[in-house]
Amino acid sequence: MVLRIARYLVQQGYGTDNIVVLTPYLGQLSLLRDAFKSETSTSLSDLDSNNLTRLGLLGDSGSHKKTGIRPATIV
Repeated sequence: MVLRIARYLVQQGYGTDNIVVLTPYLGQLSLLRDAFKSETSTSLSDLDSNNLTRLGLLGDSGSHKKTGIRPATIV
């Protein structure tokens, strides 16, 4: 559902760098990032990137992109 909403917003003219998806859980963040991977690039904050890497849910490749949809945990 989140992917469809983001796709709709992009179709309406919003840039992917203007879309943020917030989630309270790192597991959901990992799933959202994987879902968006087939559609567009994603950008993670340093905190989320470090936490996902520490838990083994994220490798080093592509973890520091600065553009794209930003899935993030709520701090």
